[in-house]
Amino acid sequence: MKKVNLLLISNMYPTESSPSYGIMVKNLEEGINEYSASLRVISKCVIKGRSVNWTAKIIKYVRFYCATIYKILSLKYDFIYVHYVNHSVIPLLIMSFGIRGKLILCPYGSDLFPENRFGIFLQRLSRIIINEAHLVVVPTEYFRNQFLKRFPKVSKERVVKAPFAGVDLRLFNIQSRKERQKGPLRLGFVHRIDFGKGWDVFLKTLAKMRDENISFEAYVIGNGAQIDDFHRLLRHLKLADKIHWRPLLPHKELVSYYKSFDVFVFPSRRFGESLGLVGIEAMACGVPVIGSDIGGITEYLKDEENGFVFSYQNDNGVYLSVKKFMALTNQEKINMSKKAEETSLLFNRERVIRILEDAIRKSRI
Repeated sequence: MKKVNLLLISNMYPTESSPSYGIMVKNLEEGINEYSASLRVISKCVIKGRSVNWTAKIIKYVRFYCATIYKILSLKYDFIYVHYVNHSVIPLLIMSFGIRGKLILCPYGSDLFPENRFGIFLQRLSRIIINEAHLVVVPTEYFRNQFLKRFPKVSKERVVKAPFAGVDLRLFNIQSRKERQKGPLRLGFVHRIDFGKGWDVFLKTLAKMRDENISFEAYVIGNGAQIDDFHRLLRHLKLADKIHWRPLLPHKELVSYYKSFDVFVFPSRRFGESLGLVGIEAMACGVPVIGSDIGGITEYLKDEENGFVFSYQNDNGVYLSVKKFMALTNQEKINMSKKAEETSLLFNRERVIRILEDAIRKSRI
């Protein structure tokens, strides 16, 4: 079978010092090369790791744009697979005369829900290439609907659902995880410490639990633009002795933390939450999820089945959901854990890659 050659483009790609930075791009690349019989990533243009300052960031982007243009001109490929569309749009516009019909676009939350004026400007530029895309890949039905509202010129047939690169169930699984029946409740939060991610809601919930003498341990794994605000609120609420903070970790290290949690808390308030893969990773480890009813989260989180759903507008929602979880019998918690694991099977990386492969193959007929 002749391979379909892909040129991968992304302004984010992980490094040892930034292990979560664009990790879904690396996972897709590795998943295609491992599981796909008909797709092959022949080369990539990426920005590796976070920049230490604005000067370094500008230099990285100039090199990224130049490398993208060079590879578009010099390589033989069937499709250009673009992640984070808005931030890759400039070289694609420059080369638009030669790539029509060859673009597969994978937009993320900030592509549809820009967070500043510059993002809005880039989205306007992106509209030109999005309307000409061969395929658009989205992770959830929610995100498909949001995309089609914003880009009505793109036909529904060109928008396919494939949840990024899925989850590697060889790594994220329930093996060696033990149900904890004694000791303080152990809660986990794994995400960027950024606006709208709900880290502040999580901390305030923990403060309320402490004030009501509920025994708990909490882990926060992440960093981001609001990390200083996070530590200030931590000190203000006097929670330092109750919360273990870690920066974002490589997946191999993250697994053991997931498996130690009794419940995973995902209190996002962002409409751009296109999927929320961390919730699925937790479920794959048998951990029920307490999550908000926003974005793509509700496509896999089912209230009182594999976790609890609360209104993102309810500041008390996490607390009330934690109380519901604590009221469950041990058998009910075990059943919820099993349901969580079953949910994760739908996002198995191999299955997701097959879906993507099939969509690309059919689009060429």
